[in-house]
Amino acid sequence: MRHTLLAIAAVSVAALNVGLAVGPAHAETLEACDYMPEDIRNAALTADAGDARKALRKVNIGIALCEAGNERAAEKQFARALRHLDMTETELAQLNR
Repeated sequence: MRHTLLAIAAVSVAALNVGLAVGPAHAETLEACDYMPEDIRNAALTADAGDARKALRKVNIGIALCEAGNERAAEKQFARALRHLDMTETELAQLNR
């Protein structure tokens, strides 16, 4: 019984240690909500007026979703905005270097 409790405690401490080690590295990654809206707006400046208008609508929806804490849905809206502009994320990144 004593060894079982020690094993459970050791596994718990090891899991906590891994979480603490990975946390700071994960926190430094940029989220789509941080850079995508501005980059898409810049790309929309050179696009057709109708396509730019549609893309900017999707960007505004994405921003609202970011503010609500739903980054996954916001990323989908940003992807739709890029489709209206006939761009990929890679092309967008190259454009905004």
